[in-house]
Amino acid sequence: MQDKNAYDEKTSFTDEEITQLKAQHGSLTIIVLTKKQENIVSTEGQVVKAPQLTFIFKKPTRQIMSLATSRVSKTKNAGDYMDVIIDSTSLNGATLLQDGSIYIAVQTKLDDLLTDYNVEVKKN
Repeated sequence: MQDKNAYDEKTSFTDEEITQLKAQHGSLTIIVLTKKQENIVSTEGQVVKAPQLTFIFKKPTRQIMSLATSRVSKTKNAGDYMDVIIDSTSLNGATLLQDGSIYIAVQTKLDDLLTDYNVEVKKN
């Protein structure tokens, strides 16, 4: 199995690679980004879909979430919480995540990474 650094630039994965990562890290959250643009028409007249970027995250532990909370307490910057979560759980794409538009797109979906539950509050 390759380590996290070996996957840094990787943005597409085979089913076998995902199975291996799941065996190594447990539950995974996979976020697939497609650039907002019209499909591209090739020189042969075929429609080619916009390229996709796949980011894989392992489930954050309580220790990681505690570290993120501690960082926010020290810096008073709420954005640091997600920075710590992303840095600590991403299995690939660290270089691509430096791009602001990619980072924001991924960050908007990280609620799915943080919890597997829906919560309903009822008051009487």
